[in-house]
Amino acid sequence: MLKRLVLLLVCEVSLYNLGTSTTETCQRPPAIPNGYTVVRQYDCKEKFEYKCHGNYILDGAVEAQCEQTENQKPVCRASCVISVRRGRILYNNQKTWLHDLPERRVQHADRVAFYCKDKDRGCGYPVYTQCLDGNLTIPSCYKEPSSFTYNLHYNTLPSEIQQC
Repeated sequence: MLKRLVLLLVCEVSLYNLGTSTTETCQRPPAIPNGYTVVRQYDCKEKFEYKCHGNYILDGAVEAQCEQTENQKPVCRASCVISVRRGRILYNNQKTWLHDLPERRVQHADRVAFYCKDKDRGCGYPVYTQCLDGNLTIPSCYKEPSSFTYNLHYNTLPSEIQQC
């Protein structure tokens, strides 16, 4: 789970003629690709939030405030679509059939294990990979089962046989 951080932006202070009054305004928050800000008004000390569009997750500060500064702004990271259609993975500490995973999609930074087979020993073993901003590399040892094996002989898949 991402930590809740606070990002603070620069606030302008303008002095009037005799120095008797000041006005404080906040510059519009910087845009982030694949995201947007939720702001009620742009006054100093006003807080606002960064959010991401669908299938993206915020990496960095969720909340920002006008009056102070910090060099980093958040980034919206892309989720990953698992490119194979058939198999069982280990995701969120649970064995999951790919057809049961909505859109075969996992979030940025999530770790996924694909099951490979040790042919010499006749056992299965998990190999982990991680979704990084829309990129998920399928382990080279993973062999996508045929439709026949997946549907009728699923008990022979590396995820279902004795583990090494």
